[in-house]
Amino acid sequence: MKAYLKIWKQLSAYFKSGQNPEKLALTVALGVTLGVFPVLGVTTILCFLVAIPLKLNVIIIQMANYLVYPLQLITFIPLIKIGGNLLGAPDIPNLEQLMEQGIMALEPILFNIVCGVLIWLLISIPAFFLVRYLILRKLSKANITGH
Repeated sequence: MKAYLKIWKQLSAYFKSGQNPEKLALTVALGVTLGVFPVLGVTTILCFLVAIPLKLNVIIIQMANYLVYPLQLITFIPLIKIGGNLLGAPDIPNLEQLMEQGIMALEPILFNIVCGVLIWLLISIPAFFLVRYLILRKLSKANITGH
């Protein structure tokens, strides 16, 4: 909890230096929602690719991304299983099946990951707006106006 408070103080100081609270909320909300994308190892690139064209602070979006990394690990399997079950994906092969089938065993795994991404899309859109709203609310309570 201390780490989160320290980060919040740093973000508050960042805004007191004249930054726009709307842009900070957008940056953090995108970092959080992209940070739980159910494909391991791509969130850093995703955040970077979103931050550059939107002219967002790359350091802040990556910081938010890295802070939710444990959440990505926790939600990875459930998103894939829920997506696979809802969209009728084949069962993910176990280790023995992987050894027997070789590369052919990757097809159901990849299809399940795609199903997990679709479920993430459904969840991430409202989550993004919720996170953005909560950050803007917190910033307004802290009287950070971005002058």
